[in-house]
Amino acid sequence: VNLRLNLEVPELAIRLTRLDPERAKNAPEQRVTLHGVGEVELWQRTALPPGRALEGPVLITEPISTTYIAPGWRGQVDGVGNLLLEPLLTI
Repeated sequence: VNLRLNLEVPELAIRLTRLDPERAKNAPEQRVTLHGVGEVELWQRTALPPGRALEGPVLITEPISTTYIAPGWRGQVDGVGNLLLEPLLTI
């Protein structure tokens, strides 16, 4: 028995709010020590402006989560606040 369904809906216009570049901080909130890693920078997510890149190891905190960027990785904030993680290339 097969059932096939085709559903078409009008396209939704989703508009994401762009971040204010003026919310930047030039220094981490503080430095903390992680077991097995050592001392790392601790940043508040709301203090990171669009375009800001951080190389691990670093912790980024917000009210509902914490992001750990490991050594050898970089995180960069896009225009709407997403944190894009990518490995650093080693040659």
